Amino acid sequence: MFYGAYLASYGWVRRGVVLVASLFFYALGEPAHLGILMGVTVLTHVGGIALGRRSSRSMLFLWVGGALAPLFIWKYFGWTMRGLGFSPSADAMGFSLLHLALPVGISFYTLQAASYLIDIGK
Repeated sequence: MFYGAYLASYGWVRRGVVLVASLFFYALGEPAHLGILMGVTVLTHVGGIALGRRSSRSMLFLWVGGALAPLFIWKYFGWTMRGLGFSPSADAMGFSLLHLALPVGISFYTLQAASYLIDIGK
């Protein structure tokens, strides 16, 4: 179905078909984390446009930091809090740090988004 739509389309429509197909296939396996993926995608798109128009080191730092935020939260936040001496089971807001399920592919996707922003910003 998506392959047929891909072959029948061209230009920006073809890229949209690839985006929708990718989100659909990701949602089949990890529907709860689809919002994170879409958030990083939108942030990276807007950041790429902003950096393409006017790039500075501070803007690059902010956009890359925003793209890497989900990776930090899901992968390293609990480890950082434990290292700083906070409870390993709950943070200051009271939710468990150890029970955050790691979205599939979050490391790869966020690092690709960060490298895209760095390429645009240079």
